[in-house]
Amino acid sequence: MKALITNSLVAKLQPKDVKQYDVWDTKLPGFHVRVQRNGRKFYRCLYRRKNKVSR
Repeated sequence: MKALITNSLVAKLQPKDVKQYDVWDTKLPGFHVRVQRNGRKFYRCLYRRKNKVSR
């Protein structure tokens, strides 16, 4: 799912029957919120270094 990540959006996110799911930000590439089955939410950012390795 893609959406503009705001505080109000994160507050509305609920766990689903799947193991986990991600909501990707539409303005900042690589930034997303991961929602786990137990309701915990993690902010994550993926980036690529000069040597083309993703972190």
